[in-house]
Amino acid sequence: MASGQPVPGSWGFFGELPSSYAAAANSDLLRRPSYCHAAFALKQISKGKAVGQKAPLWLRAQFQALLFTLGCWIQHHCGKVLFVGLLVFGALAVGLRVASIETDIEQLWVEEGSRVSQELRYTREKLGEESLYTSQMLIQTPKQEGENILTPDALEMHLEAALAASKVQVLLFGKSWDLNK
Repeated sequence: MASGQPVPGSWGFFGELPSSYAAAANSDLLRRPSYCHAAFALKQISKGKAVGQKAPLWLRAQFQALLFTLGCWIQHHCGKVLFVGLLVFGALAVGLRVASIETDIEQLWVEEGSRVSQELRYTREKLGEESLYTSQMLIQTPKQEGENILTPDALEMHLEAALAASKVQVLLFGKSWDLNK
């Protein structure tokens, strides 16, 4: 494969690696150690053979050691980990079957006992539950949390948005649809 002598320890999965490849990689790794093995890089910096920041490398070395230990523990107790994982998965699946998704906009956005809920209840009582009445809502929220939206500017913006929405017309299936009919 390679024209030169092989570098010791350069035996790959498919045979020997080229000597130029291994030699170039070794000289570069000795001067600038890889970020993948933080403990080795930290030792090289401590010996003065490499340069870099110690604090991030120390933290990365601690995380790598912790994750390596966790991986070894998981490999040693793979049956227990698989069993607990399946239990958690099953519990979440049961919870998903029991969960109900709320799609009614009135339940999601209208505060119970508010003026809007009273008006909607009054409309339902007068028109009846079975009527073809559908309410349209324009929900306005403040730009910053806790800000009052009942200012003259905010109410004027709400009015302009409602008027613009009422003028929208859609031509679909040969019919004209709008909010005024």
